[in-house]
Amino acid sequence: MIFSLQPEVRSRLNGLFMSIFFLGGAVGPFVGGWAYV
Repeated sequence: MIFSLQPEVRSRLNGLFMSIFFLGGAVGPFVGGWAYV
């Protein structure tokens, strides 16, 4: 499904995925520490 898209669209989706992945990695420990206390 992803590979049937145009390269430009695929590149945008990949960038969006990596941004969300990075934000989750940055926010996750903060939320985990806050929830632990």
